[in-house]
Amino acid sequence: MQPLFQYTAKTLAGLESCLADELTQNGIGEIQKINRAVRFKATVAQMYKLNYTSRFSLKILREIDTFRIKNENDLYKNIKRIAWNDYFSYKKSFVMDKTVHSDIFNNTHFAALRAKDAVADSFRDRYGIRPSVNTENPDVHLHVYVSHDTCTISLDTSGEPLFKRGYRKDTNQAPINEILAAGIIKLAGIDSADDYIFDPMCGSGTFLIEAAYTKLNIPANKLRKHFGFMALEGFDPKLWENVKAECDAATDLSREFKIFGADLNRNTVEIALENVRAAGLSNRISVKQADFFKENKPADKGILVFNPPYDKRMEEDNIIEFYKQIGDTLKQRYQGFRAHIISGNPDAFKFLGLKPDRKIQLFNGQIESELRTFTMYDGSRKNIQKNIENSNENQTKHN
Repeated sequence: MQPLFQYTAKTLAGLESCLADELTQNGIGEIQKINRAVRFKATVAQMYKLNYTSRFSLKILREIDTFRIKNENDLYKNIKRIAWNDYFSYKKSFVMDKTVHSDIFNNTHFAALRAKDAVADSFRDRYGIRPSVNTENPDVHLHVYVSHDTCTISLDTSGEPLFKRGYRKDTNQAPINEILAAGIIKLAGIDSADDYIFDPMCGSGTFLIEAAYTKLNIPANKLRKHFGFMALEGFDPKLWENVKAECDAATDLSREFKIFGADLNRNTVEIALENVRAAGLSNRISVKQADFFKENKPADKGILVFNPPYDKRMEEDNIIEFYKQIGDTLKQRYQGFRAHIISGNPDAFKFLGLKPDRKIQLFNGQIESELRTFTMYDGSRKNIQKNIENSNENQTKHN
């Protein structure tokens, strides 16, 4: 039986439950949701699998040690005493990332600097040589987390953040994060729906690709060539290949669905098409140049998911008019559709003139955003609800 190690998977605010569910589906127990992260215990094989398949993890950190500190010297001494050669060779370069929420350090960068020095000095004292520090392209990523007087030092098994899937060859001005897009697909129930999926303002195509990857059960990071765990001591290439083969075999290319994207800007459409090709989905996703405000709906019913462009510098009148147009278009042209819209300008939603079924607070990078869901009824919502109530009443009488 493989030993269990303590891990923390970092995610975006609002996606903690999505990540916890994903871990449960992978047979992982002892799950603890915390702010923007989930802690859990897993085997090395499970860690390999999560790095390869997780749609909602930014990084997967293996915790090495946790200790209390009173000052910066405590941080240095506790990290220095760790036998770092058990985890990576002095021949490997490394970088120290940090998350610091503590009054002990006036400068969070100084905490990372002291932690980095402790690791390098530990190698020097034990083996007479210091590994090099490389902030641009390191072999090994380490992470120091300080909360008040508690410090946790971890190995970053992911290396580059896991939102870097490998398919995005180019972007438009404000691309949505891949993990956030996958989270919205999950929160909106698009992963299990068989309806027509349409992103009318598709930008670089992230929603389209993440939806297709989810539906086909393609590993989220199938295109990535490198993960942080590959540079660590004890990396097992054979186990990794077995895990990867098992995940690839679970892909279901037989599933039928229709995913379509459109954008007003031709250059943006070309970017989306290039990314779709890079993802290997050209036969699954269609993209064309089209004006959402003029085109008719592409199917009788389905799902809309989009991130309308916005700009904090945009004049208020333009925002008001733009969102009014979106609301009018949905009401007039998209009866039978369910619309999931995320915006970094939540105040603009009121100009849609639509009542949301649901609101979810999210973050797009550092931008506080909101996901809202709207059902576009064929006829007035009030009349439909009345018909449902009458039908239920008649059914009750009949029984």
